[in-house]
Amino acid sequence: MEKALFTAHLEHSADLGDFEILATLAGSVGLQAEEALHILASGTFENEVRAEQSAWIGAGATALPAMVFDKRFAVTAVQPTATLQRLMAHGLAAGSETASACWA
Repeated sequence: MEKALFTAHLEHSADLGDFEILATLAGSVGLQAEEALHILASGTFENEVRAEQSAWIGAGATALPAMVFDKRFAVTAVQPTATLQRLMAHGLAAGSETASACWA
């Protein structure tokens, strides 16, 4: 789904705020398009999505792309390899069991 969203937005300038477009993309990756449309229109998961969005913003992910290391260190935009290596090393030195990164 992630690849379909990026392709639709970046290559086709699709309006990812349009529920019909999102449902069509869901169907293109094997999900049930009608169910996706119903979920989007009903706002079933809106509270969960907003909570996750707030958590990422709180971790420093204020632009895309963003990477958050160990839920403590955020970098936005494209960064040199050396910068990412320093962040991971810093996380390990700070006592983190792993220096994992998540895309936001």
